[in-house]
Amino acid sequence: SALRHYTTAFRAKISDRLSMQVLSAYLYTGPSIDSAVQYARKKGATEFMFLPLFPQYCWATTQAARAKIEAVMSKYKRQWCITDPYCSEDFYINALCKSAEYAVKNCKTLLALYHSVPNNIPELKRYALECEKTSALMAKTLGCQVLTAYISARGNEKNWL
Repeated sequence: SALRHYTTAFRAKISDRLSMQVLSAYLYTGPSIDSAVQYARKKGATEFMFLPLFPQYCWATTQAARAKIEAVMSKYKRQWCITDPYCSEDFYINALCKSAEYAVKNCKTLLALYHSVPNNIPELKRYALECEKTSALMAKTLGCQVLTAYISARGNEKNWL
């Protein structure tokens, strides 16, 4: 899948840049967070840092990953931390803009697509604001118009962002 392909490439780049082993894990498929932690422990890891690949905060993504990580790590007496949402951090905005440079050379408007979420989730406003903030920072950095849109509405909910 595209997700696995890009996660593997991202993991390899971070591992090379930091000169340390970096593992990937998934909430709903394998390898699981628990199996990745067990593997790292067998290899001698004593400290863990988790980086959910969800730049904007949302329960269905960021908080679900955080809850699973907390459940897994409660079994071990190891130091660990988890990164905060990074939707407006320079490194993230610059990476997005670098990947969009070619497209922007050929047009004046960029469409930034974010994963849709149901309108009834408690943090909907925060999520939407963080997506809009990311788009605004991209527009400022790229010097073009960046529109925000949401995709991937699924399930029984009829009202999605």
